[in-house]
Amino acid sequence: MAKKIKSYKNLPIIWRANRNCFQLSLRAIGGGQCNFKSKPEAVAAAKEAFTDWMDGSPIEVVTVESEWSVDLAVEKYLEMAERRCDDEEDEYGPATLQAQTKHLNAICDLTVEGLRLGKRYVKHLSINMMVEHLWPKLKKLVPTPITAMNYYIDFQQFLNYCVIRNQLKSNVARDARLKENGDHRVILPSKKDKSIENLEKSIGKITPETILGIFQNVAPQHRMKVKFAIETGLRAGEQVALKVFDRKKPELGGVDFEKNVVKVRIAKKRGALASLDFIGGPKSKKGRRTVPLDPDF
Repeated sequence: MAKKIKSYKNLPIIWRANRNCFQLSLRAIGGGQCNFKSKPEAVAAAKEAFTDWMDGSPIEVVTVESEWSVDLAVEKYLEMAERRCDDEEDEYGPATLQAQTKHLNAICDLTVEGLRLGKRYVKHLSINMMVEHLWPKLKKLVPTPITAMNYYIDFQQFLNYCVIRNQLKSNVARDARLKENGDHRVILPSKKDKSIENLEKSIGKITPETILGIFQNVAPQHRMKVKFAIETGLRAGEQVALKVFDRKKPELGGVDFEKNVVKVRIAKKRGALASLDFIGGPKSKKGRRTVPLDPDF
């Protein structure tokens, strides 16, 4: 193939839309691929490389780093992430890579101010864009605020990479979460919100069919225990520590059959060994509670 190269004009220069640059290929004369902001720069580099090749000199081309589009930046970031995934000493695993790939590609496909976000230059991303467009659109894109937060955090991590690669002066996704005049601009859900959402998801998995299936596979002599656990919601350790309520020892709690309630005051705790298990207070202050009990018990 090299014999067909009679002029620098035979070295292909193409526009790479996803990279927002002109790419010069020097493979025909033993070089690599180089990116340039403008076609004149690429042509000048082709002339220089062709001259070096004809003279038998090493091909040395200085590549001008182009300004990245968000699409290109995501491509480079995920390439870096794949290398991390292959590193056994790095805790970055396949599940994280899969989730970030999904999140970042979805964000690239969002339309912001009439233009697909992935086609924008990274340097044009702004705090206002995060506040007025990205965060509101993410909340509409996915079912819950917690999921939207996960997308936003992955985008924020991605922008850290862009800052390191000098494509962005400051991480605007992070800056959009900081206070300005005492007010937050992008307010992500709190840990409490996340706990509530996780609880709601867990409860949603418990259907009448699931409970019926459990009952059908439990020995008859144990069905009362299962029903008690479902009715009261007590943890296993709290159930193990239960006794009949003694009015002389109210601090121990127990099952009060007269008032049809369960007073949770103590629970079984795990020691370093099974032989070192002990009885102590509930996990938290809210763990000390009184739970209604079905009179049928």
